[in-house]
Amino acid sequence: MHKGSKKYFGQKSFSEVAMDEYLGSLGLYRKMTAKDASCLFRAVSEQLFTSQIHHAEVRKACVSFMRQQQSRFESYVEGSFEKYLERLGDPKVSLI
Repeated sequence: MHKGSKKYFGQKSFSEVAMDEYLGSLGLYRKMTAKDASCLFRAVSEQLFTSQIHHAEVRKACVSFMRQQQSRFESYVEGSFEKYLERLGDPKVSLI
């Protein structure tokens, strides 16, 4: 945003407009996702189910899969793997 300009609800920044134009030239569009602690799971839900409404189930399935496959993931996590999964399972905690 340029100095002195104000962005109002619903207005797009220059970079958002540029991104939308670029995607449009490819026949694509940017899907809006809530900017919250579940944004990653909302995006995955959108891709799997064409709806973000299943984000809680996606989160739960991810945590369950990671728990079952601990040996594949634990080397990427600093500290306690179980505590990481507890935080990942909490919809109020953003890990991104």
